[in-house]
Amino acid sequence: MAGNSFASSFPNWGEGTYENFKEWAVQQFGKEQESDDDAEVPVNMQKARDIVFERNREGEYILPSMSKYKTTRQKQRVIRGFIGAAYRMSLN
Repeated sequence: MAGNSFASSFPNWGEGTYENFKEWAVQQFGKEQESDDDAEVPVNMQKARDIVFERNREGEYILPSMSKYKTTRQKQRVIRGFIGAAYRMSLN
């Protein structure tokens, strides 16, 4: 099967993309959240630059424990996000 599972599930994905994707995501991740604000997006589905890290007293980012993340993709995304955040902070 070529492409990804979303595109394969909806061959006319260009029409009503948001509604189709929301329906597909609910099927993939389980029940629908009451509001988009309450939904916690898995770290491997976020962009690395959008991951938020805690800071220590000096204002430096803290790398979270890797035991919280199950897959290699999640760990890679967190480390990539951490490196990017630290680099952006060093530029300021």
